Amino acid sequence: MVLERFEFNVVSSNLLRVQEWIHHTLQSITSPVFNEFVIWILSEGCSRSPLIDGSWLALGESLDALAKRNHSFRVVFKGDFYSFRYGTLDASDGFCSLIASYMPLVWSNRRVKFEYAPRAANRFLISGAL
Repeated sequence: MVLERFEFNVVSSNLLRVQEWIHHTLQSITSPVFNEFVIWILSEGCSRSPLIDGSWLALGESLDALAKRNHSFRVVFKGDFYSFRYGTLDASDGFCSLIASYMPLVWSNRRVKFEYAPRAANRFLISGAL
């Protein structure tokens, strides 16, 4: 099976619980054209950035390995966080700075992109999947 894009939806308060699942899922993807991993993050109406622990380093290493295999690979964080409004690689505050800290390989290789998307644009919510 050919997989180009994988989208994942998570509530910000659950980010600490899903990194191992994401890590194992990414290791099982063998499609040579897999080039975009999208994480939709619902902020639950909270403006604070979620806390992320050191186990995200292993996830970052998995993402970096995928990027080395496919040079067009990107990790896209989508959500309604204020710090997402200004696009890519602005580590000045909030969630973006956490990603820079906990996923340094992917960040330093410019494989991370942030997209502001209001809750109403989340296709998982629109379709009733959540």
